[in-house]
Amino acid sequence: MTDSLFKDLSIERLKLRQGQVAAYPAPSSDTEPEQETVIFPLVGTVGARVGDREYSGLGGRRDVFSELPTVLCLPARLPFSLWAESYTADVILARAKTESAFPAAPVLIRPGDIRTHEIGEGHAWRQVREIVTARHAARLRIGETISPPGGWSSWPPHSFDADPKLAPEFEEAMFFLTKPKGGWALTRRQGLFVNGEAVDDVAYIRHGEFMAMPLGEHPIVSSPAHALYYWWCYTSPVDKRYAEFAED
Repeated sequence: MTDSLFKDLSIERLKLRQGQVAAYPAPSSDTEPEQETVIFPLVGTVGARVGDREYSGLGGRRDVFSELPTVLCLPARLPFSLWAESYTADVILARAKTESAFPAAPVLIRPGDIRTHEIGEGHAWRQVREIVTARHAARLRIGETISPPGGWSSWPPHSFDADPKLAPEFEEAMFFLTKPKGGWALTRRQGLFVNGEAVDDVAYIRHGEFMAMPLGEHPIVSSPAHALYYWWCYTSPVDKRYAEFAED
């Protein structure tokens, strides 16, 4: 996913069949941007070779709605390759330009490492999974949200959404799936993209679609007949904060 609405963030989706290999060499010169990478299997199981180390069993789930993933965070400038160990695998590669030396080595995130939050109540209840945090990557922050049929999410806005000065450093992409498949959702986007472009619209969300989200408001409502899953990935000088206690 490359778009004028992104500056430092890039997203690629790979649909691999068993044994199929995707290779990503290290930058060939110092002029190429350094990018940290997160290998994020949606479903299926993948193996990866990172430098001289090999990993197996990444991903490992059949259903994004009810199971948690195993993902791998990679420092910048490391060559890597990955392949499907299962019959097929569906993988998102998230990459962000960085000058940081953190993390110093690949970081493996297993289901037991993932924090889940039950947020909201009634028609605004949803489950949020914090997966890639400041403990794992320099800039990339990645998670998943599950909303029931007819449920609202991404509301109220995060505290930093009201600060337009952060827009030149904020980028966010989302990827949507519905259950049953083929469903839909709506989002009202109001705010600023990283390039300074303002948006104030209502966008139709399709099953299997990526979408850029602005710094600002983007409440999302799923169809009355479809549960909604969305994968989110952002870069920001300020991290999102999730409710932990009753006062929150």
